[in-house]
Amino acid sequence: MDNPVNNSGNETDICFHGINLSGALVALAALQSGCKVSIELNQKPDLQFLPELIALYPISAFELPNSVSRFKLLQKIAGFYPTLVYPQRLLTLVEDTRLKAKKLSLFDLLLGREREEASMPVRFSKYDQYKSIEQFFENGAMISEFRFDRNMLLIGLLGECSKAGARIFINSSSIKSKATVFCTQQPALRQIYFSESEFLFKNNLRIVMPQYEILLQKTENGFIAEFQTKQKNITADFCQKAAKYLQMAGAKQPEDQIIDAMLKLFSDKEESLNHDSKQIIIRDTNLYALKKECNAAASSISRKIRKRIKFRTWFNKRETANIDTTAFKQIMADCDEKFDLAKQTGIDYHRFCYYYYRFSKDIDILTEQAYEEMNSTRNDPEKIWEKVEKQYLDNLLLFR
Repeated sequence: MDNPVNNSGNETDICFHGINLSGALVALAALQSGCKVSIELNQKPDLQFLPELIALYPISAFELPNSVSRFKLLQKIAGFYPTLVYPQRLLTLVEDTRLKAKKLSLFDLLLGREREEASMPVRFSKYDQYKSIEQFFENGAMISEFRFDRNMLLIGLLGECSKAGARIFINSSSIKSKATVFCTQQPALRQIYFSESEFLFKNNLRIVMPQYEILLQKTENGFIAEFQTKQKNITADFCQKAAKYLQMAGAKQPEDQIIDAMLKLFSDKEESLNHDSKQIIIRDTNLYALKKECNAAASSISRKIRKRIKFRTWFNKRETANIDTTAFKQIMADCDEKFDLAKQTGIDYHRFCYYYYRFSKDIDILTEQAYEEMNSTRNDPEKIWEKVEKQYLDNLLLFR
């Protein structure tokens, strides 16, 4: 990938240095607005399966309008690749608040949720696995939220950019453009990985505190804690409470070590890009701020190149996907149908679901390649599919 995917031509309108989700969306909107676009990747995009939790459910009536607008945004994001957004039941815990069935039912009704998506209060005294929570929270609720595969969406958007005419390079410094755009590589999410810790619950957690939220997601070797807040700094009180909640969930690290990790997370300085004031920066953001960041970047680039990038119009016209229970049932039915075609390779159903959700548009190609691979690799379906996945992703990164 040292050479451009397409032959280099005249000066481009916009050159993106590095890429992130915000930048990829702006690049695609620019291409659809008639701009010439080049994308210079500093490194290959991250291919890891690291889905992020999306918690939209309102805790109070004041949050209801935000929940509705964020849900519509998620539907629009899902429109790019519907299987990259899928439902997830979270155990929601709210400090100093008892979650009541009537209030949850009202919110479900206002949000248009179906019976199968109904939110259910949980009394911890009834379940052994929740004993450790009782001392901190009055009760909780099982609420239907979502998971979102950001890394795979970014790969897909880069592929769309390439098909729309973008020239994609790896480590090239000879691209001439009217506007230079730097995309930060700093993670959009504030996360701490608790490896070698045993996550104590079957469901992932959402912990709501004044001014802060913590999302806890189980991994193979522990769990990930994601911190959401509009505050630039964190308080000592928050750190102490959060450390106790993380230990409640299974973190084995001592409290002072957890607090140090949180302080470091919030004190990390923004990445230095060695840019001058004339250059434009696009920061990766969480899903809630994504559209605002893209709109602002598109406006700045438009002024620079004196061509209008119609990001808002382009984004609003994109197809919206249903992400309710009915839609997911159809996705599951499609997955089952594809599994019937793939099961003779020996792959486990749950593992096949992983491949289907990530690569649904090309799952037939992966299945065919897996059958071909059986000629050289016998009785090891896991190895076969891992090899097929690697070959597929390597081919994707050619952006042909």
